[in-house]
Amino acid sequence: MAEAMGELVPFAKLGAPYGVRGHAHVRMYSDDLEALLNAKTWFLSGKPYQVSQARRHAGSLVVSFENISDRDEIKKLTHLEVALPKDSLPELVEDEFYWSDLIGLKVCVHGKDMGIAKEIYNHGASDVMVIKGAKEHHIPFVMHDTIKSVCFETDTIEVDWDLRT
Repeated sequence: MAEAMGELVPFAKLGAPYGVRGHAHVRMYSDDLEALLNAKTWFLSGKPYQVSQARRHAGSLVVSFENISDRDEIKKLTHLEVALPKDSLPELVEDEFYWSDLIGLKVCVHGKDMGIAKEIYNHGASDVMVIKGAKEHHIPFVMHDTIKSVCFETDTIEVDWDLRT
């Protein structure tokens, strides 16, 4: 998905309404709250929304947007994906990735093609990568454990996981 300001990177989904004044919970895709806390504009399913307040709440975020002032209005946005322009985000350190950059990469086990990374989601204990090939597999996305390497030059993710079952 691309906008005039550049590619958008999914960060979260808007959750259930919080209170009666147009606030909503935010279901994060990562532990990095700072990017969302600092952004003045969030993109919900590609459409820009101006943030009036974003704050920490019980280990996550609660947000409100300009021109949305009641529970019924914010409820219409529940489950929409929250994204930010990639060019506004901090540079990642080695072995950190935006999930959107991994989708579509070939997944290999000991050099053998096992399918394509179709989705990554947070299961609570860890991130999980969905591989679609002859079968669908869900494996923990843990760098230097189940995930041996990610190479954007060859568009591959090398994993150490028994995918026979």
